[in-house]
Amino acid sequence: MKRVFLVTILLIFTLSFSYGQELELTQCTNGKYGYKNSKTGAIVIPCQYDVAWGFQDGLAGVGMSYSGPGGCAGDYKKGFIDKTGKVVIPLKYDYISEWNLYSDKGYFSEEGLAVVSIGVELGCEYDIYGGKWGFVNKTGREVVPLKYDFAQSFHEGLAVVLISDFGNGKYGFIDKTGKEVIPLKYDDAQNFIEGLAAVRINEKYGFIDKSGTVVIPFKYDYISAFSDGYVVSIGKSGLIDKKGREIIPLKYDEISNFSEGYAAVRIGEYGIGKWGFIDNKGKEIIPLKYDNVGLSDYDGSLEFLKGLSLRVKMVNGELST
Repeated sequence: MKRVFLVTILLIFTLSFSYGQELELTQCTNGKYGYKNSKTGAIVIPCQYDVAWGFQDGLAGVGMSYSGPGGCAGDYKKGFIDKTGKVVIPLKYDYISEWNLYSDKGYFSEEGLAVVSIGVELGCEYDIYGGKWGFVNKTGREVVPLKYDFAQSFHEGLAVVLISDFGNGKYGFIDKTGKEVIPLKYDDAQNFIEGLAAVRINEKYGFIDKSGTVVIPFKYDYISAFSDGYVVSIGKSGLIDKKGREIIPLKYDEISNFSEGYAAVRIGEYGIGKWGFIDNKGKEIIPLKYDNVGLSDYDGSLEFLKGLSLRVKMVNGELST
């Protein structure tokens, strides 16, 4: 009895020690990946994986090659381990939500579900082809069966899914139980943002709410969501609010993403037209007379790259030259 009791204590201590450590992804001399104690540098989980990502919420995505070293992204079977190195979700998937690692959402959505796929082909540029898609929870249970031809992570309680019939795909939305709450009838669909999702029918975009009700009519050629509204296009581009009201007239040939209330805009053909800046009310802050614009890599300022040029910086929330 004492021996069993002692072993139990040692096991609990070992697990507690492992979970309490800050683990850091590392690559060993054998070319494999494992995890080390970030303070001491000691290897905690052996370097045995061909691909691996960091820990979030106690789990890390890992993969083993099935086609030899040096393969592309799709040449691995992937799953999840915990901080003791135990495989929690089997390494059987061709795709897991590893890219969520680079956002604040982690591998799993707020609903506790991660996108997974079997049979998908991932090119060297992370192009995605085929396969069946579904969702697993943190114990590895497939909450939503792998029956869809594509799926995106959950946003605001709903996830975009696709069923493709010989290339004639239709998109809709499911909830966290897998119930199809908005029918798969759209030619394209984007994630919900602040209660609205952009969807396309017959080559025109509009917006629906979470009940599937059309809130903004299907009349736009292009839509891009951002915090202050939506950049839309019908030949020319402008800005509408979340009720479909036109904030900025559709008169520009291109509008960049808004940042801190400002966007670069162009009138004229690409490479020939002129660029300037507007605020989120449509006021032209900097005249449209520049040949090109770009984002500076080193200080976050916006920079005109060629031709007539000007560097623009944010000072106290305002554009400054």
